[in-house]
Amino acid sequence: PIEIPMVTVKSSAASAAPPTPPVKPTSPAPVAAKPASAAPVAAKPVDPARPAQPDDLTMIEGIGPKSAQALYDSGVNTIAQDAQMSPEELHRIVKVEANVKIVGEATRTWPKQAQYIVRGDMDGLKDFQQYLISGRDPSQYKD
Repeated sequence: PIEIPMVTVKSSAASAAPPTPPVKPTSPAPVAAKPASAAPVAAKPVDPARPAQPDDLTMIEGIGPKSAQALYDSGVNTIAQDAQMSPEELHRIVKVEANVKIVGEATRTWPKQAQYIVRGDMDGLKDFQQYLISGRDPSQYKD
């Protein structure tokens, strides 16, 4: 029975110890250190330009996981970015720089497909993708 009061006393002492450490962090010195760290915060706006969760670029026919990763690595993280790029830019990023094998001239249709998505015209996208062959516009084939 004597041991129980000692355990209770230790618990009281332990609960008294945590309030003491919070008093130490509230000193003005750490507060002054936080404004000094405002400079690193200024460097962080580069990160918000990159969305927390990039768009699923594989919604675009012809963009597989490797092509999507090459685009993400180059900073193309959204369908809207893809929609604003030229087929030549996309080809350079995916095939030339990342050395990803892509089917022929598939990058030619990626911006147009992305534009359908940006407009919210999923029916138009579906119709266009049904027209495509392996992500390529059949009217561009040379016989």
